[in-house]
Amino acid sequence: MNVSRLSAIGMLVCAAVGLGALWATLPSPRAQPLHVDTEGIQRHEDSGAADTLGCETLSLTPKDVATYFSTATEVSAATFHAESIILPCSFSGTLMKGGAKYAWRVHAAGAGYLTAEATGQTQRFLCQAACEKALPALMGQ
Repeated sequence: MNVSRLSAIGMLVCAAVGLGALWATLPSPRAQPLHVDTEGIQRHEDSGAADTLGCETLSLTPKDVATYFSTATEVSAATFHAESIILPCSFSGTLMKGGAKYAWRVHAAGAGYLTAEATGQTQRFLCQAACEKALPALMGQ
């Protein structure tokens, strides 16, 4: 191999390493700070449910909402449909993340949604075992 080819390969490797280091320092979307609208947390309870499963004692604070979305795992629609547990109570409101406004909904037992106001795109989240530690009240403990 000639020297100019080795030099070009070396420059590409250095550029790739540099880009990798830059990429590693960028904040992930999950790491973006959330600002939860404290005035707008609404409680929802399915009054037609035969058993409320203790919903009347559950509450969710803005700090709990931020903890939920930093702890929960985003999942595909298929995984959400297969694994989520939807109890007859949930909470909803709005939050700001990365300069964008989202509507959120979190169900007792750990299923949640974030819907971007600008695009209408919905992300689905599950938080089961991790939320048992982080948000025991939401998980009925």
